[in-house]
Amino acid sequence: MNSAIKELLTHTAHRKFPIPKRKWDYYLEWLNALFIHWKINYDELRKLVPKELEIDLMNGESWVSLVLFDMKNIRPRGIPPLAAVSDFHEINLRTYVTHNGIPGVYFISMEGHKALSVFVTKLLTGFPYIKSDMQFQKGHYNSVNVRNNLKLDIEFEGRQAIEAPLEIAKWLTERYSVYDVKKGKKVRFIVHHKPWPLQQVKLINAQMHYRIGEVELNEHVPDLVHYSDGVKVVAWGKETLKD
Repeated sequence: MNSAIKELLTHTAHRKFPIPKRKWDYYLEWLNALFIHWKINYDELRKLVPKELEIDLMNGESWVSLVLFDMKNIRPRGIPPLAAVSDFHEINLRTYVTHNGIPGVYFISMEGHKALSVFVTKLLTGFPYIKSDMQFQKGHYNSVNVRNNLKLDIEFEGRQAIEAPLEIAKWLTERYSVYDVKKGKKVRFIVHHKPWPLQQVKLINAQMHYRIGEVELNEHVPDLVHYSDGVKVVAWGKETLKD
Protein backbone atom coordinates (compact mmCIF):
# COMPACT_ATOMS: atom_id res chain seq x y z
CA MET A 1 0.00 0.00 0.00
CA ASN A 2 1.22 3.49 -0.81
CA SER A 3 2.65 4.97 2.39
CA ALA A 4 0.68 8.21 1.97
CA ILE A 5 -2.60 6.29 1.70
CA LYS A 6 -1.65 4.09 4.62
CA GLU A 7 -1.00 7.18 6.73
CA LEU A 8 -4.26 8.75 5.56
CA LEU A 9 -6.23 5.70 6.70
CA THR A 10 -4.83 6.02 10.23
CA HIS A 11 -5.99 9.65 10.54
CA THR A 12 -9.63 9.09 11.54
CA ALA A 13 -10.23 10.86 14.87
CA HIS A 14 -12.12 13.71 13.15
CA ARG A 15 -14.77 11.42 11.66
CA LYS A 16 -18.24 10.95 13.13
CA PHE A 17 -18.42 7.35 11.95
CA PRO A 18 -15.71 4.76 11.23
CA ILE A 19 -14.27 3.98 7.85
CA PRO A 20 -15.44 0.69 6.29
CA LYS A 21 -13.55 -2.46 7.20
CA ARG A 22 -13.39 -3.54 3.57
CA LYS A 23 -10.64 -2.34 1.23
CA TRP A 24 -11.01 1.04 -0.42
CA ASP A 25 -11.92 1.10 -4.12
CA TYR A 26 -10.76 4.48 -5.46
CA TYR A 27 -8.09 7.10 -4.89
CA LEU A 28 -8.58 10.72 -5.94
CA GLU A 29 -7.60 14.30 -5.11
CA TRP A 30 -9.85 17.34 -4.75
CA LEU A 31 -7.75 20.46 -5.30
CA ASN A 32 -8.16 24.26 -5.57
CA ALA A 33 -11.65 24.07 -4.11
CA LEU A 34 -13.97 27.06 -3.81
CA PHE A 35 -17.03 26.55 -1.58
CA ILE A 36 -19.94 29.00 -1.84
CA HIS A 37 -22.70 28.40 0.72
CA TRP A 38 -26.27 29.70 1.07
CA LYS A 39 -29.04 29.14 3.56
CA ILE A 40 -32.00 28.03 1.49
CA ASN A 41 -35.76 27.78 1.81
CA TYR A 42 -36.53 24.28 3.02
CA ASP A 43 -39.71 23.85 0.99
CA GLU A 44 -37.98 24.74 -2.28
CA LEU A 45 -35.12 22.38 -1.45
CA ARG A 46 -37.46 19.56 -0.47
CA LYS A 47 -38.84 19.52 -4.02
CA LEU A 48 -35.39 18.61 -5.38
CA VAL A 49 -34.31 15.98 -2.86
CA PRO A 50 -35.77 12.45 -3.10
CA LYS A 51 -38.38 11.82 -0.43
CA GLU A 52 -36.36 8.82 0.78
CA LEU A 53 -33.61 11.15 2.04
CA GLU A 54 -33.83 13.28 5.17
CA ILE A 55 -32.55 16.84 4.71
CA ASP A 56 -29.93 17.67 7.34
CA LEU A 57 -30.41 20.93 9.21
CA MET A 58 -28.08 23.19 11.16
CA ASN A 59 -29.93 25.11 13.88
CA GLY A 60 -33.15 24.43 12.02
CA GLU A 61 -31.84 25.80 8.70
CA SER A 62 -31.18 24.02 5.43
CA TRP A 63 -28.20 24.83 3.18
CA VAL A 64 -26.92 24.41 -0.35
CA SER A 65 -23.37 24.82 -1.62
CA LEU A 66 -21.82 25.39 -5.01
CA VAL A 67 -18.41 23.69 -5.01
CA LEU A 68 -15.82 24.30 -7.75
CA PHE A 69 -12.58 22.32 -7.81
CA ASP A 70 -10.03 20.32 -9.77
CA MET A 71 -10.44 16.56 -9.73
CA LYS A 72 -6.99 14.99 -10.01
CA ASN A 73 -5.54 11.49 -10.23
CA ILE A 74 -8.80 9.63 -9.78
CA ARG A 75 -8.17 5.93 -10.25
CA PRO A 76 -9.46 2.52 -9.19
CA ARG A 77 -7.39 0.62 -6.65
CA GLY A 78 -4.35 -1.00 -8.24
CA ILE A 79 -4.60 0.97 -11.50
CA PRO A 80 -2.54 4.10 -12.29
CA PRO A 81 -4.39 7.31 -13.19
CA LEU A 82 -4.87 8.28 -16.82
CA ALA A 83 -4.83 12.08 -17.08
CA ALA A 84 -7.20 12.15 -20.07
CA VAL A 85 -9.91 10.75 -17.81
CA SER A 86 -8.73 11.26 -14.24
CA ASP A 87 -7.97 15.01 -14.31
CA PHE A 88 -10.82 17.47 -14.90
CA HIS A 89 -12.57 20.57 -13.56
CA GLU A 90 -15.78 19.93 -11.64
CA ILE A 91 -18.68 21.98 -10.33
CA ASN A 92 -21.35 20.50 -8.13
CA LEU A 93 -24.41 21.98 -6.52
CA ARG A 94 -25.12 20.04 -3.37
CA THR A 95 -27.20 19.96 -0.26
CA TYR A 96 -26.92 18.15 3.05
CA VAL A 97 -28.73 15.00 4.07
CA THR A 98 -28.50 12.39 6.80
CA HIS A 99 -29.41 8.74 7.29
CA ASN A 100 -29.41 6.90 10.61
CA GLY A 101 -27.25 9.60 12.13
CA ILE A 102 -24.62 9.50 9.37
CA PRO A 103 -24.42 12.90 7.64
CA GLY A 104 -23.66 13.23 3.97
CA VAL A 105 -24.31 15.20 0.82
CA TYR A 106 -26.78 14.88 -2.03
CA PHE A 107 -25.83 16.22 -5.45
CA ILE A 108 -28.46 18.34 -7.16
CA SER A 109 -26.28 18.80 -10.23
CA MET A 110 -22.73 17.90 -11.29
CA GLU A 111 -20.62 19.21 -14.15
CA GLY A 112 -17.27 18.23 -15.60
CA HIS A 113 -15.31 19.85 -18.40
CA LYS A 114 -14.19 16.69 -20.26
CA ALA A 115 -16.71 14.57 -22.14
CA LEU A 116 -14.81 11.33 -21.54
CA SER A 117 -14.39 12.02 -17.82
CA VAL A 118 -18.08 12.82 -17.51
CA PHE A 119 -19.06 9.62 -19.30
CA VAL A 120 -16.76 7.33 -17.28
CA THR A 121 -17.51 8.91 -13.89
CA LYS A 122 -21.27 8.89 -14.50
CA LEU A 123 -21.04 5.24 -15.58
CA LEU A 124 -19.12 4.23 -12.44
CA THR A 125 -21.13 6.23 -9.90
CA GLY A 126 -24.53 6.98 -11.41
CA PHE A 127 -24.15 10.62 -10.36
CA PRO A 128 -25.89 13.25 -12.54
CA TYR A 129 -22.80 14.48 -14.41
CA ILE A 130 -23.12 16.67 -17.47
CA LYS A 131 -20.42 18.32 -19.59
CA SER A 132 -19.90 22.08 -19.39
CA ASP A 133 -17.31 24.40 -20.90
CA MET A 134 -15.02 25.46 -18.05
CA GLN A 135 -11.92 27.55 -17.59
CA PHE A 136 -10.33 27.50 -14.16
CA GLN A 137 -7.43 29.87 -13.52
CA LYS A 138 -5.94 31.16 -10.30
CA GLY A 139 -8.60 33.37 -8.73
CA HIS A 140 -11.00 33.11 -11.68
CA TYR A 141 -13.42 30.27 -12.45
CA ASN A 142 -15.71 30.39 -15.47
CA SER A 143 -18.24 27.87 -16.77
CA VAL A 144 -21.08 27.74 -19.31
CA ASN A 145 -23.63 25.06 -20.14
CA VAL A 146 -26.03 26.46 -22.72
CA ARG A 147 -28.19 23.35 -22.96
CA ASN A 148 -28.98 23.31 -19.22
CA ASN A 149 -28.86 27.09 -18.81
CA LEU A 150 -26.09 26.95 -16.19
CA LYS A 151 -23.31 29.51 -16.05
CA LEU A 152 -20.96 31.26 -13.70
CA ASP A 153 -18.13 33.75 -13.76
CA ILE A 154 -16.39 34.08 -10.39
CA GLU A 155 -13.32 36.03 -9.35
CA PHE A 156 -11.93 35.77 -5.83
CA GLU A 157 -8.96 36.75 -3.74
CA GLY A 158 -7.63 36.40 -0.24
CA ARG A 159 -6.84 32.98 1.09
CA GLN A 160 -5.99 33.56 4.73
CA ALA A 161 -5.81 30.29 6.64
CA ILE A 162 -8.60 29.59 9.12
CA GLU A 163 -6.91 28.05 12.12
CA ALA A 164 -10.08 27.13 14.01
CA PRO A 165 -13.06 26.80 11.63
CA LEU A 166 -16.49 27.66 13.00
CA GLU A 167 -18.83 24.78 13.68
CA ILE A 168 -20.94 25.68 10.64
CA ALA A 169 -17.85 25.57 8.42
CA LYS A 170 -17.02 22.07 9.63
CA TRP A 171 -20.68 21.03 9.31
CA LEU A 172 -20.69 22.13 5.66
CA THR A 173 -17.36 20.68 4.59
CA GLU A 174 -16.60 17.65 6.75
CA ARG A 175 -18.94 15.23 5.02
CA TYR A 176 -17.76 11.68 4.46
CA SER A 177 -20.65 10.07 2.64
CA VAL A 178 -22.67 10.74 -0.49
CA TYR A 179 -26.28 9.64 -0.78
CA ASP A 180 -28.48 9.00 -3.79
CA VAL A 181 -31.68 7.13 -4.60
CA LYS A 182 -31.83 4.62 -7.44
CA LYS A 183 -35.11 2.86 -8.30
CA GLY A 184 -36.50 3.75 -4.89
CA LYS A 185 -33.47 2.36 -3.05
CA LYS A 186 -31.11 4.52 -1.00
CA VAL A 187 -27.45 4.12 -1.95
CA ARG A 188 -24.34 5.50 -0.30
CA PHE A 189 -20.70 6.08 -1.16
CA ILE A 190 -18.26 6.58 1.71
CA VAL A 191 -15.11 8.69 1.39
CA HIS A 192 -12.23 9.51 3.68
CA HIS A 193 -9.77 12.38 3.86
CA LYS A 194 -8.12 14.58 6.43
CA PRO A 195 -10.04 17.70 7.50
CA TRP A 196 -10.25 20.35 4.79
CA PRO A 197 -7.56 23.04 5.34
CA LEU A 198 -9.91 26.01 4.93
CA GLN A 199 -9.00 29.57 4.01
CA GLN A 200 -10.95 32.81 4.09
CA VAL A 201 -11.63 34.20 0.64
CA LYS A 202 -13.34 37.28 -0.79
CA LEU A 203 -15.54 37.17 -3.87
CA ILE A 204 -14.68 40.10 -6.17
CA ASN A 205 -17.18 39.18 -8.86
CA ALA A 206 -19.79 36.42 -8.67
CA GLN A 207 -22.16 36.12 -11.59
CA MET A 208 -24.00 32.85 -11.93
CA HIS A 209 -27.22 31.17 -12.97
CA TYR A 210 -28.14 28.30 -10.70
CA ARG A 211 -31.55 27.72 -9.20
CA ILE A 212 -33.07 25.85 -6.29
CA GLY A 213 -36.70 25.57 -7.33
CA GLU A 214 -37.93 29.16 -7.57
CA VAL A 215 -34.84 30.55 -5.81
CA GLU A 216 -32.21 32.13 -8.07
CA LEU A 217 -28.92 31.87 -6.19
CA ASN A 218 -27.38 34.84 -7.98
CA GLU A 219 -29.98 37.08 -6.33
CA HIS A 220 -28.77 36.15 -2.85
CA VAL A 221 -25.48 37.08 -1.24
CA PRO A 222 -23.66 33.91 -0.11
CA ASP A 223 -23.77 33.32 3.63
CA LEU A 224 -20.28 31.81 3.71
CA VAL A 225 -17.39 31.33 1.30
CA HIS A 226 -14.35 29.10 1.77
CA TYR A 227 -11.31 28.11 -0.24
CA SER A 228 -9.04 25.10 0.19
CA ASP A 229 -5.86 23.94 -1.51
CA GLY A 230 -7.40 20.50 -1.31
CA VAL A 231 -7.31 17.01 0.14
CA LYS A 232 -6.26 13.50 -0.83
CA VAL A 233 -9.16 11.07 -0.77
CA VAL A 234 -9.91 7.36 -0.71
CA ALA A 235 -13.40 6.16 -1.52
CA TRP A 236 -15.45 3.01 -1.28
CA GLY A 237 -17.87 1.79 -3.94
CA LYS A 238 -21.63 2.04 -3.85
CA GLU A 239 -23.59 0.24 -1.15
CA THR A 240 -27.36 -0.21 -1.16
CA LEU A 241 -28.92 0.60 2.19
CA LYS A 242 -31.46 -1.79 3.61
CA ASP A 243 -33.58 0.75 5.47
